Amino acid sequence: MRSLFYIMLVGLLPSIGMAKNECGDVGSRLYRMLQCHKKTDKHLLCGLLKYCGDTGTNNSVTDCRDVLNDGKSAQSGVYSVVVDGAEHDVYCEMDLHGGGWTVFQKRFEGSVDFNRSWADYEAGFGDLNGEFWLGNSLLSQLVAQYAENDLLIRMVEFDGEVHYIMYRDFLLGNASTDYTLEFGSRIGGNATDEMAVHDRQPFSTPDVDNTEYQDDCATLYNSGWWFYDCFEANLNGLYLPATHADIWQGIIWESITGDRGSLQATDMMYRPSWADYEAGFGDLNGEFWLGNSLLSQLVAQYAENDLLIRMVEFDGEVHYIMYRDFLLGNASTDYTLEFGSRIGGNATDEMAVHDRQPFSTPDVDNTEYQDDCATLYNSGWWFYDCFEANLNGLYLPATHADIWQGIIWESITGDRGSLQATDMMYRPSLAN
Repeated sequence: MRSLFYIMLVGLLPSIGMAKNECGDVGSRLYRMLQCHKKTDKHLLCGLLKYCGDTGTNNSVTDCRDVLNDGKSAQSGVYSVVVDGAEHDVYCEMDLHGGGWTVFQKRFEGSVDFNRSWADYEAGFGDLNGEFWLGNSLLSQLVAQYAENDLLIRMVEFDGEVHYIMYRDFLLGNASTDYTLEFGSRIGGNATDEMAVHDRQPFSTPDVDNTEYQDDCATLYNSGWWFYDCFEANLNGLYLPATHADIWQGIIWESITGDRGSLQATDMMYRPSWADYEAGFGDLNGEFWLGNSLLSQLVAQYAENDLLIRMVEFDGEVHYIMYRDFLLGNASTDYTLEFGSRIGGNATDEMAVHDRQPFSTPDVDNTEYQDDCATLYNSGWWFYDCFEANLNGLYLPATHADIWQGIIWESITGDRGSLQATDMMYRPSLAN
């Protein structure tokens, strides 16, 4: 596991090592970083790493993006996540658009009735290994953990044709808002936008009508949904054949189904967006990314900065490399990475090809190359085409079968290996 861009203005104390003691109750964290300021010199900060082992449930896994980054599996399926201290099972979609999606609606064969009460939609219903609605209460808590989320909707017709659409800035209000839906601009997909009229609408069910309109849409169309007057999309409608006689009944996306058609399958899912790498995420006492926005401001305070990267293999061997003239551009440059000459370390330089590259994430590809590297390799990073180092890749065992997946520094890990721990850090150059 790793903690990224923690400001350590001297680095690690080599005499301390990785003692397996004084760990206390640290959950599943492998490494804990402690710090102490030496206030007599603004350039000095001492750091300590402690190896603390794996003691059970990983309380840092708060959604499917964390499951993906934890590297335990790249398979779609049911996983446990922790939200507000409570453990919940969720279905994770790991195959579509880079994976890491938390699914909150899935339909494909009509075995589960979606004509349900407010209480059912609030608590969730169905089978996470089949058809289900995750539950408005849990969903609102999940998406509230992040500043910004992407919403992905996938739809399949009975002839097998697949449609999808993706939106930025997905949120779901809590019970006090009647689980009002919010989302921003469309950012991808081959489907016509039929959700725009549902933005900022409260949730309604046949027994609780929260619309401002005369028609009781939820009762008329047999489902819970974010109705307006009444809908252009209703993915919770009755499960009906591809064509039928009942107008506006069925699983409807108007531009695909018309008013007398129905979809065969749908999935609705969310994932934290680019904004999380921008704002930062994780736990400063555990694993984290400090945040591109703050980091760019921090390094801009000095004319020159040194960049230190430390890497630990699963057998305990430690590698490091240091560069001069480290900078990170601001948002207008897509947080482009810059650094100068190598000035120390025992590691082969694998970062040279990443110099002057913009930052990319699975939902925002800023590379100039054909491959969407961030999606292919499940991380945010300064990809070129694609990488020789990727310290934000999936957390995987020392050796594995998935080519170019893992926390990679090519000369150390090869293409089917992974590092155990990494730290990236900077300090103002002593010349300042």
